[in-house]
Amino acid sequence: MNKNFTWLLLFVLGVVFFCFGCTQKTHDGKVVAKVNNYSMTVQDLEDEIEHSPYSAEKENSPENILDLAIRKQVLIQEAQRQGLDRKKSFMKTIERYWEQTLIKELIQKEASIISQGVSKDKQSEALNSWMEGLYKKANIEINKEALKEIKAKE
Repeated sequence: MNKNFTWLLLFVLGVVFFCFGCTQKTHDGKVVAKVNNYSMTVQDLEDEIEHSPYSAEKENSPENILDLAIRKQVLIQEAQRQGLDRKKSFMKTIERYWEQTLIKELIQKEASIISQGVSKDKQSEALNSWMEGLYKKANIEINKEALKEIKAKE
């Protein structure tokens, strides 16, 4: 991975952590709960309800989802207090997730485009062909010496 990408990723993660860690979120709407210096808005809770795997269960009322969200926020704050959000292993995990999600979004977008112009039985073939075309167009350079060093370590 090149240095520019690493710096870009660190910048994006910094912005995300800054935005989620801001103490004043009242401009986003009415505050439904405060957890230390974090203000959870109605919009935050609605988003939590919408994306919670538990929201479909009858016993999980908005109050129960709020309690789960507060507990999650307490754990997040403790992890940040301990500096776990700045560990290299954490950053690598975020980087891998970001890459996987980006690839997933790209493939879904392209599959959607392909599905409009190709019969259902040819869609998988068309998607694979599109990916292969990207691979062939890319400027790829392999350092065979570095590869040999990795193989020698095995």
